Amino acid sequence: MSAGSSQPDFATLQQAAKWFAELESGPDDGQRQARWQAWLDASEQHRLAWRRVLAVQQGFAAINTSAPQARASRLALDAAARGRSRRGSLRTLGVLGVSALAAWAGLREAFWRADLQTATGETRDFTLPDGGRIWLSPDSAVRLAYGPQQRELVLQQGEVLIETAHDSALPARPFVVCSLHGRMRALGTRFSVRQVADDSTTLAVFEGAVEARAASGPPHVVPAGRQIGLGAEGLGPENAASPAREAWRGGLLLADDMPLPDFLAELGRWRRGHLGSDPALAGWKITGAFPLQDSDRALAMLAQALPLRIETITPWWVTVLPR
Repeated sequence: MSAGSSQPDFATLQQAAKWFAELESGPDDGQRQARWQAWLDASEQHRLAWRRVLAVQQGFAAINTSAPQARASRLALDAAARGRSRRGSLRTLGVLGVSALAAWAGLREAFWRADLQTATGETRDFTLPDGGRIWLSPDSAVRLAYGPQQRELVLQQGEVLIETAHDSALPARPFVVCSLHGRMRALGTRFSVRQVADDSTTLAVFEGAVEARAASGPPHVVPAGRQIGLGAEGLGPENAASPAREAWRGGLLLADDMPLPDFLAELGRWRRGHLGSDPALAGWKITGAFPLQDSDRALAMLAQALPLRIETITPWWVTVLPR
């Protein structure tokens, strides 16, 4: 990592999380606070890592408004108010008071515009105005646009499993799902659409068929048992539909030679906080069925099956490390 990088490295993030845990443990200690302040002032990367840790912690505070302010946050604000290590403290104050909350607001923006949504770790099912049904996976948001000519569902983020219903209107209105990367028209079907990152959308068809049309290129009809990706370059290759794209509704994370970082990113949608891993494990692959509703148990299964250990610095900062 270069000195000018805007992303703190793994080791620095772990240091920041451990400083937070240390500041939260036991009574106030002036010498400990001074050591933390010296660490914070030592480099911009330390401040960026502290910002990340506080953003995660303040995300919890934003969810639970009755929770008391963390001691680590209070200490940083007190240091800034007293002018101690003025330059570093003012940076800290900006990190705590503006940047972290702005990041939280950005994460929730899609939800403010949504008609239906779920929180981290939550799944919900809904009956649509035409009698169809949808299931939303965690951290998902959709907007409905039903009109005289069309039934439209806009997936703003996350994943949705859909069972369409026959339209009673005459003539029947098409049922269309829109994402950042294209439009998918149902042809009497059960299918899922997943958009958990900005770079692509995945369509998996389980019954019937779906016509997929990316922003560029011709449309393509995807039959049952197949899936396809939609991206900025058009439609990707058609492959067998992954059972994982509907297994989550039953509470299972199905991994088939899945890279460990991808596994943890998926499991992380089912629990609040930071769930990361040592970069040295990036090439590890995971196979198996893991319980999504009990992510601690899923992590324990992972550590039992592989030479890994789970480090819990705080309940909301958990890391997978080599044993």
